[in-house]
Amino acid sequence: MSLETEKSESSLLSSTGFCDWKHSHEHLRNHEQSAGHIKATVAFNGRLKAIGRVDIELTQHVEHLEQYWRSVLKRVISVVHFIAERGLAFRGDNELVGSSRNGNLGILEFISQYNDFLTQHIKTEANRGKGHTNYLSSTTLEEVISKMGEQLLREIISRVKKSKYYSISLDSTPDAAHVDQLTLVLRYMEKDSPVERFVTLMVNKRHGAEDMFNALMEFLNTHDLALGNCRGQSYDNASAMSGRYNGLQAKVREKNNLASWIPCTAHSLNLVGKNAVECCSSAVHFFDFLEKLFVFTISTHLYQLLDEALKKSDSSLTLKRVTTTHWSCRADATRALKHNYEQIKEVLKHIIDDIEEKRCVRCEAEGLLKQMNQLETGIYTTFWNYILKRTDATNKTLQHAKLDLNTAVASLTSLKEYIASKRDSFHTYEKEGE
Repeated sequence: MSLETEKSESSLLSSTGFCDWKHSHEHLRNHEQSAGHIKATVAFNGRLKAIGRVDIELTQHVEHLEQYWRSVLKRVISVVHFIAERGLAFRGDNELVGSSRNGNLGILEFISQYNDFLTQHIKTEANRGKGHTNYLSSTTLEEVISKMGEQLLREIISRVKKSKYYSISLDSTPDAAHVDQLTLVLRYMEKDSPVERFVTLMVNKRHGAEDMFNALMEFLNTHDLALGNCRGQSYDNASAMSGRYNGLQAKVREKNNLASWIPCTAHSLNLVGKNAVECCSSAVHFFDFLEKLFVFTISTHLYQLLDEALKKSDSSLTLKRVTTTHWSCRADATRALKHNYEQIKEVLKHIIDDIEEKRCVRCEAEGLLKQMNQLETGIYTTFWNYILKRTDATNKTLQHAKLDLNTAVASLTSLKEYIASKRDSFHTYEKEGE
Protein backbone atom coordinates (compact mmCIF):
# COMPACT_ATOMS: atom_id res chain seq x y z
CA MET A 1 0.00 0.00 0.00
CA SER A 2 1.48 3.37 -1.03
CA LEU A 3 2.09 6.33 1.31
CA GLU A 4 -0.41 8.49 -0.64
CA THR A 5 -3.13 5.84 -0.15
CA GLU A 6 -2.46 5.73 3.62
CA LYS A 7 -2.70 9.53 3.85
CA SER A 8 -5.98 9.59 1.92
CA GLU A 9 -7.47 6.87 4.16
CA SER A 10 -6.37 8.72 7.28
CA SER A 11 -7.91 11.93 6.01
CA LEU A 12 -11.20 10.14 5.27
CA LEU A 13 -11.33 8.75 8.81
CA SER A 14 -10.59 12.14 10.34
CA SER A 15 -12.65 14.32 8.01
CA THR A 16 -15.40 13.32 5.54
CA GLY A 17 -15.94 9.74 6.78
CA PHE A 18 -15.24 6.17 5.78
CA CYS A 19 -17.35 3.42 4.15
CA ASP A 20 -15.04 0.48 3.44
CA TRP A 21 -15.92 -1.40 6.64
CA LYS A 22 -14.85 -4.75 5.21
CA HIS A 23 -11.21 -3.66 5.54
CA SER A 24 -11.75 -1.34 8.49
CA HIS A 25 -9.30 -3.09 10.81
CA GLU A 26 -6.41 -2.41 8.44
CA HIS A 27 -7.38 1.22 7.88
CA LEU A 28 -7.90 1.85 11.60
CA ARG A 29 -4.47 0.44 12.36
CA ASN A 30 -2.89 2.73 9.78
CA HIS A 31 -4.85 5.68 11.11
CA GLU A 32 -3.74 5.01 14.71
CA GLN A 33 -0.12 5.01 13.57
CA SER A 34 -0.45 8.26 11.60
CA ALA A 35 1.20 11.48 12.80
CA GLY A 36 -2.13 13.34 12.91
CA HIS A 37 -3.75 10.76 15.23
CA ILE A 38 -0.72 10.67 17.55
CA LYS A 39 -0.65 14.49 17.72
CA ALA A 40 -4.36 14.61 18.53
CA THR A 41 -3.96 11.95 21.24
CA VAL A 42 -1.14 13.91 22.91
CA ALA A 43 -3.26 17.08 22.82
CA PHE A 44 -6.25 15.23 24.31
CA ASN A 45 -4.18 13.80 27.19
CA GLY A 46 -2.82 17.28 27.86
CA ARG A 47 -6.32 18.74 28.09
CA LEU A 48 -7.37 16.01 30.50
CA LYS A 49 -4.92 17.45 33.03
CA ALA A 50 -6.14 21.00 32.61
CA ILE A 51 -7.76 22.64 35.66
CA GLY A 52 -11.24 24.13 35.37
CA ARG A 53 -12.61 21.80 32.71
CA VAL A 54 -16.39 21.47 32.38
CA ASP A 55 -16.28 17.69 33.00
CA ILE A 56 -13.76 17.76 35.86
CA GLU A 57 -16.26 16.53 38.46
CA LEU A 58 -17.50 13.77 36.18
CA THR A 59 -13.92 12.65 35.53
CA GLN A 60 -13.13 12.62 39.23
CA HIS A 61 -16.25 10.56 39.89
CA VAL A 62 -15.23 8.03 37.24
CA GLU A 63 -11.73 7.80 38.70
CA HIS A 64 -13.20 7.28 42.17
CA LEU A 65 -15.40 4.43 40.90
CA GLU A 66 -12.47 2.83 39.12
CA GLN A 67 -10.39 2.96 42.29
CA TYR A 68 -13.28 1.59 44.35
CA TRP A 69 -13.88 -1.46 42.17
CA ARG A 70 -10.14 -2.07 41.84
CA SER A 71 -9.98 -2.24 45.64
CA VAL A 72 -12.84 -4.76 45.70
CA LEU A 73 -11.22 -6.90 43.00
CA LYS A 74 -7.87 -6.78 44.81
CA ARG A 75 -9.45 -8.42 47.85
CA VAL A 76 -11.37 -10.94 45.74
CA ILE A 77 -8.19 -11.95 43.89
CA SER A 78 -6.33 -12.37 47.19
CA VAL A 79 -9.04 -14.75 48.42
CA VAL A 80 -9.00 -16.73 45.16
CA HIS A 81 -5.20 -17.01 45.37
CA PHE A 82 -5.43 -18.16 49.00
CA ILE A 83 -8.00 -20.86 48.19
CA ALA A 84 -6.25 -22.10 45.03
CA GLU A 85 -2.84 -22.29 46.70
CA ARG A 86 -4.23 -24.62 49.37
CA GLY A 87 -6.45 -26.68 47.06
CA LEU A 88 -9.65 -25.73 48.91
CA ALA A 89 -13.17 -25.80 47.47
CA PHE A 90 -14.31 -22.57 45.83
CA ARG A 91 -18.07 -23.04 45.88
CA GLY A 92 -20.65 -23.51 48.59
CA ASP A 93 -24.34 -24.31 48.39
CA ASN A 94 -25.34 -20.66 47.88
CA GLU A 95 -23.95 -17.13 47.40
CA LEU A 96 -25.78 -15.38 50.21
CA VAL A 97 -23.85 -13.19 52.63
CA GLY A 98 -24.55 -14.33 56.16
CA SER A 99 -25.17 -17.95 55.17
CA SER A 100 -23.03 -20.63 56.80
CA ARG A 101 -23.00 -22.55 53.49
CA ASN A 102 -21.77 -19.85 51.12
CA GLY A 103 -18.34 -21.39 50.52
CA ASN A 104 -15.52 -19.05 49.57
CA LEU A 105 -17.73 -15.98 50.11
CA GLY A 106 -17.37 -16.70 53.84
CA ILE A 107 -13.66 -15.83 53.69
CA LEU A 108 -14.53 -12.34 52.44
CA GLU A 109 -17.02 -12.03 55.28
CA PHE A 110 -14.32 -13.06 57.74
CA ILE A 111 -11.86 -10.50 56.35
CA SER A 112 -14.54 -7.79 56.50
CA GLN A 113 -14.50 -8.04 60.30
CA TYR A 114 -11.07 -6.42 60.22
CA ASN A 115 -11.43 -4.28 57.08
CA ASP A 116 -13.79 -1.30 57.13
CA PHE A 117 -13.79 -0.90 53.34
CA LEU A 118 -14.92 -4.50 52.76
CA THR A 119 -17.44 -4.25 55.60
CA GLN A 120 -19.12 -1.27 53.97
CA HIS A 121 -19.05 -2.87 50.52
CA ILE A 122 -20.72 -6.07 51.72
CA LYS A 123 -23.27 -4.08 53.71
CA THR A 124 -24.34 -1.92 50.76
CA GLU A 125 -23.82 -4.19 47.74
CA ALA A 126 -24.32 -7.81 48.84
CA ASN A 127 -27.55 -9.85 48.52
CA ARG A 128 -29.16 -7.41 46.09
CA GLY A 129 -29.93 -10.04 43.48
CA LYS A 130 -29.20 -10.20 39.76
CA GLY A 131 -28.49 -7.01 37.86
CA HIS A 132 -26.47 -5.40 40.67
CA THR A 133 -22.69 -5.42 40.40
CA ASN A 134 -20.83 -6.42 43.55
CA TYR A 135 -17.91 -8.59 42.29
CA LEU A 136 -18.77 -11.22 44.92
CA SER A 137 -20.69 -13.64 42.72
CA SER A 138 -19.47 -16.99 41.38
CA THR A 139 -19.41 -15.45 37.88
CA THR A 140 -16.73 -12.95 38.92
CA LEU A 141 -14.78 -15.56 40.87
CA GLU A 142 -14.80 -18.00 37.96
CA GLU A 143 -13.56 -15.28 35.63
CA VAL A 144 -10.77 -14.39 38.08
CA ILE A 145 -9.81 -18.08 38.37
CA SER A 146 -9.79 -18.41 34.59
CA LYS A 147 -7.63 -15.29 34.11
CA MET A 148 -5.19 -16.38 36.81
CA GLY A 149 -4.95 -19.81 35.19
CA GLU A 150 -4.30 -18.28 31.78
CA GLN A 151 -1.61 -16.00 33.19
CA LEU A 152 0.05 -18.91 35.02
CA LEU A 153 0.01 -21.04 31.87
CA ARG A 154 1.54 -18.20 29.82
CA GLU A 155 4.32 -17.90 32.39
CA ILE A 156 5.05 -21.64 32.28
CA ILE A 157 5.03 -21.69 28.47
CA SER A 158 7.39 -18.70 28.35
CA ARG A 159 9.82 -20.51 30.64
CA VAL A 160 9.62 -23.66 28.52
CA LYS A 161 10.40 -21.61 25.41
CA LYS A 162 13.30 -19.94 27.19
CA SER A 163 14.66 -23.37 28.10
CA LYS A 164 13.90 -24.50 24.50
CA TYR A 165 14.12 -28.25 25.10
CA TYR A 166 11.52 -30.14 27.12
CA SER A 167 10.03 -33.57 27.76
CA ILE A 168 6.41 -34.64 28.15
CA SER A 169 4.43 -36.88 30.49
CA LEU A 170 0.88 -37.81 29.58
CA ASP A 171 -1.77 -39.89 31.28
CA SER A 172 -5.55 -40.10 31.61
CA THR A 173 -7.76 -40.44 34.66
CA PRO A 174 -11.50 -40.01 35.32
CA ASP A 175 -12.59 -37.05 37.47
CA ALA A 176 -15.41 -36.89 40.03
CA ALA A 177 -17.96 -36.49 37.22
CA HIS A 178 -16.65 -39.70 35.53
CA VAL A 179 -15.24 -37.67 32.63
CA ASP A 180 -11.91 -39.00 31.42
CA GLN A 181 -9.30 -36.24 31.64
CA LEU A 182 -5.99 -36.26 29.80
CA THR A 183 -3.23 -34.80 32.00
CA LEU A 184 -0.15 -33.18 30.46
CA VAL A 185 3.04 -32.40 32.37
CA LEU A 186 6.06 -30.63 30.89
CA ARG A 187 9.57 -31.15 32.26
CA TYR A 188 12.32 -28.67 31.43
CA MET A 189 15.43 -27.04 32.89
CA GLU A 190 15.56 -23.77 34.83
CA LYS A 191 19.20 -22.77 35.24
CA ASP A 192 20.75 -26.10 36.31
CA SER A 193 17.71 -27.75 37.91
CA PRO A 194 14.94 -29.85 36.31
CA VAL A 195 11.39 -28.55 36.79
CA GLU A 196 8.06 -30.34 36.27
CA ARG A 197 4.90 -28.31 35.60
CA PHE A 198 1.34 -29.50 35.15
CA VAL A 199 -0.02 -27.46 32.24
CA THR A 200 -3.48 -28.67 31.25
CA LEU A 201 -6.35 -31.11 31.52
CA MET A 202 -7.95 -32.13 28.23
CA VAL A 203 -11.16 -34.09 27.74
CA ASN A 204 -10.12 -37.54 26.58
CA LYS A 205 -12.95 -38.89 24.43
CA ARG A 206 -11.07 -42.03 23.46
CA HIS A 207 -8.09 -43.99 24.74
CA GLY A 208 -6.52 -44.59 21.33
CA ALA A 209 -2.95 -43.49 20.67
CA GLU A 210 -4.06 -41.42 17.66
CA ASP A 211 -6.60 -39.48 19.74
CA MET A 212 -4.08 -38.72 22.48
CA PHE A 213 -1.47 -37.71 19.93
CA ASN A 214 -3.92 -35.30 18.25
CA ALA A 215 -4.78 -33.78 21.65
CA LEU A 216 -1.08 -33.34 22.42
CA MET A 217 -0.34 -31.72 19.06
CA GLU A 218 -3.33 -29.40 19.39
CA PHE A 219 -1.98 -28.11 22.72
CA LEU A 220 1.59 -27.70 21.42
CA ASN A 221 0.43 -25.88 18.28
CA THR A 222 -1.90 -23.60 20.25
CA HIS A 223 0.97 -22.47 22.47
CA ASP A 224 3.58 -22.39 19.70
CA LEU A 225 5.73 -25.17 21.20
CA ALA A 226 7.69 -27.05 18.56
CA LEU A 227 7.52 -30.83 18.81
CA GLY A 228 11.01 -30.84 17.34
CA ASN A 229 12.33 -29.46 20.64
CA CYS A 230 10.88 -32.38 22.60
CA ARG A 231 13.69 -34.56 23.90
CA GLY A 232 11.85 -37.06 26.08
CA GLN A 233 8.58 -38.92 26.66
CA SER A 234 7.48 -40.74 29.79
CA TYR A 235 4.21 -42.67 30.11
CA ASP A 236 2.97 -45.77 31.85
CA ASN A 237 3.26 -49.24 30.32
CA ALA A 238 -0.23 -49.36 28.77
CA SER A 239 -0.17 -50.55 25.16
CA ALA A 240 -1.79 -47.32 23.90
CA MET A 241 1.16 -45.44 25.38
CA SER A 242 4.10 -47.78 25.01
CA GLY A 243 3.19 -49.66 21.81
CA ARG A 244 6.25 -50.00 19.60
CA TYR A 245 4.39 -49.44 16.33
CA ASN A 246 1.02 -47.84 17.14
CA GLY A 247 1.57 -46.46 20.64
CA LEU A 248 1.70 -42.77 21.50
CA GLN A 249 5.46 -42.86 21.92
CA ALA A 250 5.84 -44.32 18.41
CA LYS A 251 3.67 -41.60 16.86
CA VAL A 252 5.67 -38.87 18.56
CA ARG A 253 8.93 -40.43 17.38
CA GLU A 254 7.61 -40.53 13.81
CA LYS A 255 7.56 -36.72 13.94
CA ASN A 256 10.68 -36.34 16.07
CA ASN A 257 13.09 -39.24 16.44
CA LEU A 258 15.02 -37.33 19.15
CA ALA A 259 12.10 -37.64 21.59
CA SER A 260 13.38 -40.69 23.45
CA TRP A 261 10.79 -42.75 25.29
CA ILE A 262 11.45 -43.88 28.85
CA PRO A 263 8.59 -45.76 30.56
CA CYS A 264 7.60 -44.41 33.96
CA THR A 265 10.15 -46.00 36.28
CA ALA A 266 7.91 -45.84 39.34
CA HIS A 267 5.10 -47.56 37.43
CA SER A 268 7.49 -50.20 36.13
CA LEU A 269 8.69 -50.87 39.68
CA ASN A 270 5.08 -51.19 40.76
CA LEU A 271 4.47 -53.82 38.05
CA VAL A 272 7.60 -55.74 39.05
CA GLY A 273 6.41 -55.96 42.66
CA LYS A 274 2.86 -56.88 41.63
CA ASN A 275 4.05 -59.69 39.35
CA ALA A 276 6.52 -60.92 41.98
CA VAL A 277 3.66 -61.41 44.43
CA GLU A 278 1.25 -62.95 41.91
CA CYS A 279 3.74 -65.66 40.92
CA CYS A 280 3.78 -66.96 44.50
CA SER A 281 0.46 -68.30 45.83
CA SER A 282 1.65 -68.08 49.46
CA ALA A 283 2.37 -64.37 49.04
CA VAL A 284 -1.07 -63.83 47.48
CA HIS A 285 -2.71 -65.55 50.47
CA PHE A 286 -0.66 -63.45 52.89
CA PHE A 287 -1.80 -60.14 51.38
CA ASP A 288 -5.39 -61.43 51.23
CA PHE A 289 -5.06 -62.08 54.97
CA LEU A 290 -3.83 -58.50 55.49
CA GLU A 291 -6.89 -57.16 53.67
CA LYS A 292 -9.27 -59.39 55.65
CA LEU A 293 -7.69 -58.23 58.90
CA PHE A 294 -8.19 -54.60 57.94
CA VAL A 295 -11.80 -55.15 56.85
CA PHE A 296 -12.55 -57.07 60.06
CA THR A 297 -11.40 -54.19 62.28
CA ILE A 298 -13.01 -51.43 60.22
CA SER A 299 -16.26 -51.40 62.22
CA THR A 300 -16.54 -48.70 64.91
CA HIS A 301 -16.64 -51.10 67.86
CA LEU A 302 -13.76 -53.33 66.76
CA TYR A 303 -11.64 -50.38 65.70
CA GLN A 304 -12.13 -48.83 69.13
CA LEU A 305 -10.93 -52.04 70.79
CA LEU A 306 -7.86 -52.10 68.57
CA ASP A 307 -7.18 -48.39 69.09
CA GLU A 308 -7.29 -48.77 72.88
CA ALA A 309 -4.87 -51.72 72.71
CA LEU A 310 -2.44 -49.77 70.53
CA LYS A 311 -2.56 -46.74 72.82
CA LYS A 312 -1.52 -48.91 75.76
CA SER A 313 1.56 -49.98 73.80
CA ASP A 314 2.28 -46.38 72.66
CA SER A 315 1.97 -47.38 69.01
CA SER A 316 0.75 -44.83 66.45
CA LEU A 317 0.54 -47.36 63.60
CA THR A 318 -2.93 -48.63 62.72
CA LEU A 319 -3.92 -51.30 60.22
CA LYS A 320 -3.99 -50.11 56.60
CA ARG A 321 -5.85 -51.25 53.52
CA VAL A 322 -3.80 -53.22 50.99
CA THR A 323 -3.86 -50.89 47.99
CA THR A 324 -3.89 -52.42 44.52
CA THR A 325 -2.76 -49.40 42.53
CA HIS A 326 0.46 -48.45 44.35
CA TRP A 327 2.00 -51.79 45.25
CA SER A 328 4.92 -50.32 47.20
CA CYS A 329 2.46 -48.57 49.53
CA ARG A 330 1.64 -51.98 51.00
CA ALA A 331 4.65 -51.16 53.18
CA ASP A 332 2.26 -49.26 55.47
CA ALA A 333 0.10 -52.35 55.92
CA THR A 334 2.97 -54.75 56.64
CA ARG A 335 4.73 -52.27 58.96
CA ALA A 336 1.55 -51.76 61.01
CA LEU A 337 1.06 -55.53 61.31
CA LYS A 338 4.67 -56.20 62.33
CA HIS A 339 4.82 -53.51 65.02
CA ASN A 340 1.40 -54.38 66.47
CA TYR A 341 1.43 -58.15 66.04
CA GLU A 342 0.95 -59.08 69.70
CA GLN A 343 -1.56 -56.30 70.36
CA ILE A 344 -3.72 -57.43 67.44
CA LYS A 345 -3.63 -61.01 68.71
CA GLU A 346 -4.77 -59.86 72.14
CA VAL A 347 -7.71 -57.97 70.60
CA LEU A 348 -8.73 -61.04 68.59
CA LYS A 349 -8.56 -63.20 71.76
CA HIS A 350 -10.72 -60.66 73.59
CA ILE A 351 -13.35 -60.79 70.82
CA ILE A 352 -13.34 -64.60 70.81
CA ASP A 353 -13.89 -64.75 74.59
CA ASP A 354 -16.60 -62.06 74.57
CA ILE A 355 -19.92 -63.97 74.68
CA GLU A 356 -21.83 -60.77 73.90
CA GLU A 357 -20.26 -60.61 70.44
CA LYS A 358 -22.09 -62.13 67.49
CA ARG A 359 -21.18 -65.70 66.75
CA CYS A 360 -20.12 -64.89 63.18
CA VAL A 361 -17.76 -62.17 64.47
CA ARG A 362 -16.22 -64.51 67.02
CA CYS A 363 -15.74 -67.21 64.36
CA GLU A 364 -14.06 -64.78 62.00
CA ALA A 365 -11.78 -63.53 64.80
CA GLU A 366 -10.91 -67.14 65.62
CA GLY A 367 -9.94 -67.81 62.00
CA LEU A 368 -7.75 -64.70 61.84
CA LEU A 369 -6.06 -65.52 65.15
CA LYS A 370 -5.38 -69.07 63.99
CA GLN A 371 -3.63 -67.71 60.91
CA MET A 372 -1.62 -65.21 62.99
CA ASN A 373 -0.42 -68.03 65.24
CA GLN A 374 1.12 -69.80 62.27
CA LEU A 375 4.88 -69.37 61.96
CA GLU A 376 4.52 -68.88 58.21
CA THR A 377 2.45 -65.70 58.76
CA GLY A 378 5.06 -64.29 61.14
CA ILE A 379 7.86 -65.04 58.67
CA TYR A 380 5.97 -63.42 55.78
CA THR A 381 5.18 -60.37 57.90
CA THR A 382 8.85 -59.86 58.75
CA PHE A 383 10.08 -60.61 55.22
CA TRP A 384 7.65 -58.34 53.39
CA ASN A 385 8.17 -55.56 55.91
CA TYR A 386 11.87 -55.47 55.00
CA ILE A 387 11.26 -55.71 51.27
CA LEU A 388 8.37 -53.25 51.02
CA LYS A 389 9.94 -50.67 53.29
CA ARG A 390 12.95 -50.45 50.98
CA THR A 391 10.78 -50.65 47.85
CA ASP A 392 8.56 -47.81 49.05
CA ALA A 393 11.60 -45.61 49.76
CA THR A 394 12.94 -46.31 46.26
CA ASN A 395 9.54 -45.60 44.73
CA LYS A 396 9.39 -42.18 46.41
CA THR A 397 12.88 -41.39 45.15
CA LEU A 398 11.85 -42.27 41.59
CA GLN A 399 8.87 -39.90 41.79
CA HIS A 400 10.91 -36.89 42.90
CA ALA A 401 10.52 -33.94 40.52
CA LYS A 402 14.28 -33.30 40.40
CA LEU A 403 15.26 -36.90 39.80
CA ASP A 404 18.10 -37.42 37.31
CA LEU A 405 19.05 -40.54 35.37
CA ASN A 406 22.10 -41.34 37.49
CA THR A 407 20.08 -41.24 40.72
CA ALA A 408 17.34 -43.42 39.22
CA VAL A 409 19.83 -46.06 38.09
CA ALA A 410 21.66 -45.99 41.43
CA SER A 411 18.37 -46.35 43.36
CA LEU A 412 17.18 -49.33 41.33
CA THR A 413 20.62 -51.00 41.49
CA SER A 414 20.71 -50.54 45.24
CA LEU A 415 17.20 -52.02 45.62
CA LYS A 416 18.13 -55.01 43.46
CA GLU A 417 21.28 -55.70 45.52
CA TYR A 418 19.36 -55.28 48.78
CA ILE A 419 16.69 -57.79 47.77
CA ALA A 420 19.34 -60.23 46.54
CA SER A 421 21.12 -59.99 49.91
CA LYS A 422 17.91 -60.99 51.71
CA ARG A 423 17.90 -64.43 50.08
CA ASP A 424 20.30 -65.70 52.76
CA SER A 425 18.48 -64.14 55.73
CA PHE A 426 15.80 -66.76 56.33
CA HIS A 427 17.04 -67.41 59.86
CA THR A 428 16.47 -63.73 60.66
CA TYR A 429 12.87 -63.83 59.45
CA GLU A 430 12.23 -67.10 61.29
CA LYS A 431 13.59 -65.69 64.54
CA GLU A 432 11.64 -62.44 64.30
CA GLY A 433 8.49 -64.22 63.14
CA GLU A 434 8.31 -66.64 66.07
